[in-house]
Amino acid sequence: MDAPAVLLIALAAAVVGWFVLAPIVAALPDPAPLATTARLAIAAVNCAGCAYVAHSYQRWWAVVALVLLAPVLVVVSAIDLRVYRIPDTVVFPSLAAGLVLVVSATFGLGLDRGPYLTAAATGMCGYFVLLLLPHLAYPKALGFGDVKLALFMGLYLGWVAGTWPRALLLVFQSLFVAGVLGVVIGVVTNLVRGRRGAFPFGPALCLACYYAVLNADRLLPP
Repeated sequence: MDAPAVLLIALAAAVVGWFVLAPIVAALPDPAPLATTARLAIAAVNCAGCAYVAHSYQRWWAVVALVLLAPVLVVVSAIDLRVYRIPDTVVFPSLAAGLVLVVSATFGLGLDRGPYLTAAATGMCGYFVLLLLPHLAYPKALGFGDVKLALFMGLYLGWVAGTWPRALLLVFQSLFVAGVLGVVIGVVTNLVRGRRGAFPFGPALCLACYYAVLNADRLLPP
C-alpha cells in the first residue's frame, strides 16, 4: 500500500493498542492495572505490526484479512506473559472474526476458493493436532490455551500458503521457529523474574506465526 495508507493504519493501530488492547490485557483473565510503560509497549508493537502488514501488501482485501493478526497476537502474548494463561474469551472470538475475514478476502481477491479455503482448514486442523499431541503427553509443558490458539494461527498460516501441502509445511516451519524463540524467551523471562521453572510459550508461538505469515513467499518453495 502507499505511504499515506500505511501511516493511517499505523496511527489507527496505535490508538487501538492504547484504548482497546491494553484495557483487554488489564481485564483478562484476572483484572490488574497495567503500568504506563506496558500500555505504551502494547500500542507501539501493535502499531508496528499493523503497519508492516499494510506495507507488505498492495491490495486492500489482503490487508483487511491480515491486519487482525497483530492485535490478536499482541493481546495473547501480553496476557500470557502477565498470567501464564491464554483466555478463551480472546481466542474464540478472534478465530470467528478471522474466519469471516479470510473467507471474505478469498472472494474479494478473486482467489481460487477450493485450494485456499482447504489450505486454511488444513492449517487450522494441522497446527491444532500438532500441539495437542505434546499437550496430552505432558500437559505441564504445554498448556491447552496454546493448543486452542493454534486454530487461529493455523488459519492464517494455511491461508497464505495457498495449498494444503504448503500449509502443513508452513505450520511446521512456524512451530520450529517458535521452539527456538521459546528457549530465548524462557531464559530471558526467568532471568528478569529471578526464578526458574515454567515460562509462557504463547509469545514465541505468536512471534513465529507473525513471521511465517508475513514471509511465507520466502519460506515456501515456488
